[in-house]
Order: sequence, then structure tokens, then C-alpha cells
Amino acid sequence: MENYGVYLTDLETIETRTLPVPVLAVGEALLEVDYCGICGSDLHYYLEGKIGSLPKAPFPYILGHECAGTVLEVGENDQDIHVGDRVCIEPAVPCGHCRYCMTGRYNLCTNNYFISTPPANGAMQRYLTFPVRMMHKLPENVSTLEGALMEPLAVGAFAVKKGAPLTTDTVVILGMGCIGMVTMLCCLERGVKNLIVSDLCQNRLDLAKQLGASHTINAGKENVLERVAELTGGIGAELVFETAGSPYTAAQTSGLVCRGGRIVMVGNIVKEVPYSFRNIYLKEATIYSVFRYCDCFPYAIDAVSRGRIDIQKIATDIFPYTRADEVFRKAAHDKDHVIKAVVDLRHNAKEKNNAS
Repeated sequence: MENYGVYLTDLETIETRTLPVPVLAVGEALLEVDYCGICGSDLHYYLEGKIGSLPKAPFPYILGHECAGTVLEVGENDQDIHVGDRVCIEPAVPCGHCRYCMTGRYNLCTNNYFISTPPANGAMQRYLTFPVRMMHKLPENVSTLEGALMEPLAVGAFAVKKGAPLTTDTVVILGMGCIGMVTMLCCLERGVKNLIVSDLCQNRLDLAKQLGASHTINAGKENVLERVAELTGGIGAELVFETAGSPYTAAQTSGLVCRGGRIVMVGNIVKEVPYSFRNIYLKEATIYSVFRYCDCFPYAIDAVSRGRIDIQKIATDIFPYTRADEVFRKAAHDKDHVIKAVVDLRHNAKEKNNAS
């Protein structure tokens, strides 16, 4: 078997190189990866070489953590994972014995390692070894492309779990990138009827409308606070999700939420935010935050398997690994048209474009 990986060799420089097939360790399975999504974190490394205070990417460096494929080799395990199973991975591997792991909040484990966070290489390679305990089996009617989209869907699922929307709630989602889109899909799966979404990009808003948004607001042309007030009769929204990761949209949340409402901070905001906690106090609003996900992959897989969520619609751009440089460039510099870009690591892979 010949292994190959998609390497970041310098800022905005992607190359496909061969590398040895990894050796199986105790508790791991060898995975033949079919698809790997490009996350916003991958684009931070691609453009800047780092994310906030995290270690810099050591060039050459393999990116990617949203992947799925087929198990080629596995040792004894208690996860019911066998050779030939199609699986997706949950990329953060917790220690299993700290206070957070022992209380069921393994996403907060301070001793974990996250694939594609330096120094750990990522999953954008044809053959990958990974701990079996963080693999999730895919049903027969769920493809490996859909499997590679389970990781971002789990983020949206965790956000919606925290926000706990009622079907009668008015829900506002700020930012219609990938995470905003999957948050919307999870709200729709829970039966939310009134969904207001906002973004600067009309193409994203058009797709959101196609997928079920009740109202769309182009934040570059309309005042979001005024438009939401108009749509809610001046009351505001029972639930507001910030998924853009922008200080500007984060600051808007306190003005958008109604009295007694909830705010869920989902986006990764690395800058300081000027925030009106006075609004929160006067409204007795509750602010939640989410860090990645916790016990959400089973829900995500089941929702896709039962046809409750059509996750493939967010994969707007699928490129073969031989053209990985093009898809990274497009994902980084054409955000108006790309919701989720995916690298196809299979032999003889071909380009697909769901947006066309």
C-alpha cells in the first residue's frame, strides 16, 4: 500500500506527498480514509500558520480532522469495530481519567490530544491510525462523505442541545458558514418553525433559505437588530446562536435576545468583545457556550441515517487530493461561495460541486 498525505509546507502552500503507512498501536485501528473536510481551523493554519496561542504548525504539516473511511486492520476492542466497517472519527482523544472525563464532560479534558493540532499531524492522508474508542460506525445507508461531515454536524448538535429550542421559539443564527448551517439543520430537526438567519454573503443566505430558514437578513444591507425587532414585534428572539466567531456579531447577541431568553456562543472568537452585560442583566438572559461537542456523534449519525438531516447539501466543493491546493485556495479566498470544502482521498477521485 502506498500512503499519501496533503501537507501544508508553507503559508498558503499545499503539496501532496507520499509517507509511510502508519504502524498500528495498541487500541488503534488502521483506517483507509475516503474523505476529509476542511475546517475553519485548517484555514487558520493555512493562512496564518497558527490559531491564537496554540503552537505554530511545524512545516511540513498534515491538516484535517473531519474524516471517514473503512477499517483495514484492528486489534481486539470493546467498541464493536471490525475490519470492513465504515467509520468516522471523533478527533479529540480524551485521557479518560481526569475530573472532566470522569464526570461525562470529556470535551473539557485538559490532557487530551486533538488530531491536526500541533504537534499531532492531521487526518488528510489515505491511511491513518486512530484510537478505536473514538471511532463511530456508520450505518449502511450513510456514506463516507456524510461520515466526514459528522464532526461539524456534532458541533451544531451540541449547540442546539445547550440552547434547547422549543418548536414555538423564534431562533436567530448569526453567521451562515458551515457551523451556522449545521446549527440551523439541527434546529429544523427539532421542529423549530421560526428561524431567522443572518450573514454578509447572499449566496449563503440563499442556501439557508433553500434548506429551511424562515427569514434571511443580509447584514451588509440591513440593520440586523432592527430587522429582528420588526420580525418579532419588538420582543426579540427566545434563542440566539452566535456562530460567526466575530466580535461584532457576538456584541449583537445581547440586543437580539428577548427577556428571559438564551444565547449560545458557538464561534471561536479570538479577539476581545465589547459587550453589554447591562442588557443581559435587565433581560435576565442566560448565556451558554460550547466547546466542540460531547456525546453528539450518535445523534448526528442517527439523524442523517433516518433522513432527518440532509448533511450532504453543505458540501459545496469536493476536490480530489491531487488538487488539494486548489480547494484550499478556494475555501480560504472564496468564502462567499464555499460552505464546506472536502478533499476526496480515494484513488481516481473526481471534482464535485454541489453548489452548481
